Amino acid sequence: MKREDMYKWNVATTKEYGVQEAISPQKQECEYTHINRINLKAGDSHIVSSEGYEMCIALVSGAGHAKVDGCFDEEMRKLDCVYLSADTGCVLTAREDCSFYVAFAKYEGIGQTHFIRFDPDTPLGDFHEIHGEGIFKREVFLMINDKTPASRLMCGYTFGGDACWTSWPPHEHAKTLEETYCYFDMPAPKLGFQFTYLEKNGFYDAVAHPVREGNMVVFPMGYHPTVASPGTCNKYMWVLVAKRPQDRVFGVYNQDQSYVK
Repeated sequence: MKREDMYKWNVATTKEYGVQEAISPQKQECEYTHINRINLKAGDSHIVSSEGYEMCIALVSGAGHAKVDGCFDEEMRKLDCVYLSADTGCVLTAREDCSFYVAFAKYEGIGQTHFIRFDPDTPLGDFHEIHGEGIFKREVFLMINDKTPASRLMCGYTFGGDACWTSWPPHEHAKTLEETYCYFDMPAPKLGFQFTYLEKNGFYDAVAHPVREGNMVVFPMGYHPTVASPGTCNKYMWVLVAKRPQDRVFGVYNQDQSYVK
């Protein structure tokens, strides 16, 4: 991996109407991860077809409605999600201008279509966690955790503090997982920095990616801590994709290469 190739890991999506392909094996060094952005105008509808994939559809701005025949018919509030198993169609309707982040990976026969309501008051536990302390304390919501039946996907949200670090201490997942951070609620001039770096024989190849809402940074390998500028709180949807279904567990390799579940 060359340092200049790491710049391709950061993709800036926009508010332009329609579907934008951001992350895919055809564009980046990832092998399993796909992420699109869908922007709809108030009153418009769009059908998402999962085909041979499982999908997590997250509403990151605005308000909408989601319907899967025979399964659910739900109003979507901000940060609600939909999980689709393979060969399923979901009708998304915009109640107001809205944006969806859509993560998908190959379906392996595990996981049933369902609607996932975001609740900021969820008690601490399997779906709501506090990580770190001090300047790297952050709040984590797990919308699809490792106990949720699925084939490869695990997805959720991280909210950092003002001018604080997240994803710290530095860690990586390259042996078992690919990860992507998809930023939202950080309009200009708010700004964060997403660091990605590789370590080999004590030397580092590092890139600092400026990020704000709409940026998606994929990590097929390497360490990936983030920091927010003063007056900014980093907020992102994280997407973990297991390289094999049996790898679909939370775990990180710290800088000493110790593995922690």
